[in-house]
Amino acid sequence: MLDDPDDAEVPDNASALIALCCSLYPLASDVNLDAIVTYATRLRREVGEFLVGSCVRREPALQRSPAFIRWARGQDAMTRPTVYCASDGRSWPRRFTMRTGMCRRLP
Repeated sequence: MLDDPDDAEVPDNASALIALCCSLYPLASDVNLDAIVTYATRLRREVGEFLVGSCVRREPALQRSPAFIRWARGQDAMTRPTVYCASDGRSWPRRFTMRTGMCRRLP
């Protein structure tokens, strides 16, 4: 999956899909986040958000990576105004700000 995210198989079974995401997010790093984000865009929206959000919660510095910023900008701001970030190690909803490329706590 990390070698060819554009052609990697996407499981139809929801349990298999979640298991795959749970095995992928611990592998996330600056080197392979682009492949993970590419794969996440091929998944159902909520599963892709779970995958990328889990990566960022595990390693908060990844929210500064170009791959995460591109992914966050592609999220529909009208229906999904929050991206789950963990800049301080917590996982409550935060709004991703395009100006700074950082997350801030929602009021």
